[in-house]
Amino acid sequence: MACFLSLILVLAIFGNVIALTEVEQACINRYSEPFDNNFLIGTWYDVYKFAIFLNLVPSSSCTKTVMTKASPSDVQRYVDAYKSKNPYSFDDNPILLDRHNGNYKSMIMGHNQVKFLIYDPESVFFSEDSYEARVYTKVNDDYMLFHKCSLRGHQKWLMSRKNSTTIEELDAVLKSIQSEIRNLETQRYCA
Repeated sequence: MACFLSLILVLAIFGNVIALTEVEQACINRYSEPFDNNFLIGTWYDVYKFAIFLNLVPSSSCTKTVMTKASPSDVQRYVDAYKSKNPYSFDDNPILLDRHNGNYKSMIMGHNQVKFLIYDPESVFFSEDSYEARVYTKVNDDYMLFHKCSLRGHQKWLMSRKNSTTIEELDAVLKSIQSEIRNLETQRYCA
């Protein structure tokens, strides 16, 4: 009982502190190249998903993600909601994400390839001590690859600024990222 009370006392004194996992820290160390968030601004479509066990038939589903620069009032709304000590900074060029027409709103921030994602305070996914570390890689001006650090690269998404692309264009993009998606099965979207 005394041990339990001591634990409660420690938590009350020090509050919530969120630390990076070993997997996230390794991911941050590996993907430390600078990556300008301005490249992310615009409308993006999921065109491919890659995973260890997937190999599904193509889908006509075409998930749209709209990324915009966060206004000072948006940033303040997130700052007010996320009061725990977190491994990210609201000064790191925050970008708002709106996925599925407002059903999944969030903010990403960071100056390198690894960016931190937190959910909108009004979202059902909101938790003051929750975040995702994600890796964004520019393929070319119209394509990017992203994955969650927690999944260790075993699941990745290829996103495009276009919701309809030719097979030839996609084949050229897939060839250019072959080293990143080797040994992963695929599912095509926007087919």
